[in-house]
Amino acid sequence: MMNDVVTGFMARLGIEMVSSLPYNSQARGVIEKLHQTIWVNAAKSLPGYIGHDMDREAKLATFKLSRKAIAKPGVVTSMPLMAWERFVAFCEEKVAEYNDRPHRSLPKTTDPLTGRRRHMTPNERWALHIAQGFEAHRVTDDEARPLFRPQMLRTVRRCEIEMLGNRYFARALEEFHGKQLRVGYDIHDPRTVWVYDNEGRFLCTAGLDANKRDYMPKSVIDRAREKRAAGREKRLEAKLTEVREERRGAPALEHVETVTIPGFLTINREQLAQRARELEVVEVVPVANEPVAVQEAAPASGADVPAWAVPTTSEARWAEWQRLNGMNEGEIDNEKARKWRLTYQATAEFRTYQRKSA
Repeated sequence: MMNDVVTGFMARLGIEMVSSLPYNSQARGVIEKLHQTIWVNAAKSLPGYIGHDMDREAKLATFKLSRKAIAKPGVVTSMPLMAWERFVAFCEEKVAEYNDRPHRSLPKTTDPLTGRRRHMTPNERWALHIAQGFEAHRVTDDEARPLFRPQMLRTVRRCEIEMLGNRYFARALEEFHGKQLRVGYDIHDPRTVWVYDNEGRFLCTAGLDANKRDYMPKSVIDRAREKRAAGREKRLEAKLTEVREERRGAPALEHVETVTIPGFLTINREQLAQRARELEVVEVVPVANEPVAVQEAAPASGADVPAWAVPTTSEARWAEWQRLNGMNEGEIDNEKARKWRLTYQATAEFRTYQRKSA
């Protein structure tokens, strides 16, 4: 952000950075002394300061308290954290104090309040230069805003720019397809980016997902909502009519001649009653716990014994199973009867009779 020859902050301002030799901090004495005077001393005035000149145990205790305060933001702890706005104001206060304090590197002047000689403050020295005709070159607010926005190089693809996980679109980028441009962004607001050419000239702004469209037009969606709401109202009205009919003791379909299910069937009251009669379930009559003796007619002399068959009614089947269950395996001379006695126990009918006879 600072040193890049194309998008760097200093390159856009025309500032050249000159670095000193590595491990030679004495060559940066002016700025190192400034840091020590303003920022290190300011940090020491805060409760969360951690530095090399602290006692080891105090440093460790402060570190643990600060990490605990960071892990639980908003919770009152013994280590209060400074909000960002308060931190910015704190820095401005320290800079103002520094500029209002006499410096030994500046010429001496007479203090207007005490009348004594002392060194000038940076603010007094600056005011003197202004009085002698010096005029600082300042950037306007319109120039400062784009200057302080970070920039990145991005390639345009069909009027779209992808950066930082977002996609931005502007119709004005149509003629720059496939070209690499400079894109400035606001770290606090991702809705808009500013696009510049390689010379730094402003081209256009691109909006976040500005080319997205709804899959269905809004009018279609609105009509669908109205249709859905009307259907819900109709169903609620039918339900209310049913409740009122039942309150009077009348079936809900008493006055309905025809029932229509769209896309399925249309049936009148007579057909509906007929279907109800066809689907009527025959009530199962419970039987006594005692097995019902099945009277077998003695076969006439010389006639063949009839083959065993599964009874046709539920009562007869239950009675037949009880009869077979009371016999030993060897006493049942019919193989089919032996198998049926076992398989019948797995049926729902058997379980029904078994529960009722319990």
